[in-house]
Amino acid sequence: MADSPKKVFQVAALVFNGADILDICGPLCFLSDTLYNSDINNPEPAFKIHVIGDGPIVGIGAIPLNLKVEMNYQEALERLTSFDILVVPGGPTGVIRRIIDEPDSSVLSFVKSFCTLRREKVDDPPILFSVCTGGLLLAAAGALTGISATTHHLCLEDLRKIDGTVNVISSVDDKDQATRYVDGGLNKDGIRVVTAGGVTCGLDGSLFVAELKVGRGAAEMTAKINEYQWKRA
Repeated sequence: MADSPKKVFQVAALVFNGADILDICGPLCFLSDTLYNSDINNPEPAFKIHVIGDGPIVGIGAIPLNLKVEMNYQEALERLTSFDILVVPGGPTGVIRRIIDEPDSSVLSFVKSFCTLRREKVDDPPILFSVCTGGLLLAAAGALTGISATTHHLCLEDLRKIDGTVNVISSVDDKDQATRYVDGGLNKDGIRVVTAGGVTCGLDGSLFVAELKVGRGAAEMTAKINEYQWKRA
């Protein structure tokens, strides 16, 4: 009997003007490089990336770097049940505050919709993954209530102010154990939440996300291919 086809996990990546380049491109690179096999010449990809934004082009970073968007928020909402992972990058605090303060923010609305969508399968919960100040967006969307999380070390107090129920953990120098990323477990909506600290912490967090879906061996292979020393929490 032939082997059953391996599941290709669908990754929705939110982008917005001013989002940090490495916050989004680093994790997407690592996820797209994660394979079920070890043959890079005949790869069996574990993840497929879908870039979502106001589109069709979004300028990320200060340069900006123009990034092509695959689908807008409305199109993505119509396919919401197909996404296994949602990646939310950060950016300068001014950019993040504008998104949080924006009435009917498309970014926050999409995060809320991803979390509250009723799904049939509960044995392999979807993953909500933020990088850097993207954690503030998750908090503003109510996705971090009552769980542990992190963000850029300069914005830890901002995270506490947005949602006082969050157990805030530093990625650099907390009096407890510092960690590059935090596995918050299941949130109130049954979504697995992983939050990474500032910028490069997203690389380590994305490898953990890969481990959750495909296994530690596959994640370690991705790190090796990219000549990266995984700082596994």
